[in-house]
Amino acid sequence: MRQSRTLYMFAFMPPETKALEIHDHRLGFAENYSFTKALKPPVHITLLDPFFIDNDIAPLFEDKMYSLQDWAAQQNSFPIELQDFGFFENPINPLVYINVLKNQKLNVLRDGFLNRMRRHYDFDIPRRSYKPHITIGYRDIPPDAFPWIKEDYSKRRFKDGFDCNAFYLWKHNGYNWEVIHEFPLKGMAEQLVLF
Repeated sequence: MRQSRTLYMFAFMPPETKALEIHDHRLGFAENYSFTKALKPPVHITLLDPFFIDNDIAPLFEDKMYSLQDWAAQQNSFPIELQDFGFFENPINPLVYINVLKNQKLNVLRDGFLNRMRRHYDFDIPRRSYKPHITIGYRDIPPDAFPWIKEDYSKRRFKDGFDCNAFYLWKHNGYNWEVIHEFPLKGMAEQLVLF
């Protein structure tokens, strides 16, 4: 039976060489603990959580994304710093991730992006806190295994970073995520355009 809705999300992605290095950490987690669900999506930082669009309007939604490209081209690229590991201690679905350090430019870009999506694309986006991160383990971690995984990863160190020069629209094809639009940002500068 064909699904009546298509799943999308917006994300930041590190450059390919950096993504491969981070993916090695995900592989290490999967090999150490035999929990592999985090290997499925590409290495990313979520900009907008996955959302569904009805198939009858999905092509129109995708076409309208080209106007978002003009807005993105006015936004400045910025550095993203990654440091050590963090944890979401959800009792049903605990999660291990690489921390994204606090980043005012990322937050301003995201606020402007969400405002634009709400105003120009008739998008109902829930208002909730934003904790950018790169997931290395989730979904198949049993809650009873999480305490000793947390103890292990609390002792580990990680430090890296990359310049964020674009964000992406992903579409789920039923098997995996594929990039369908890239939204390049302009070069480094002081201010971000909000609207």
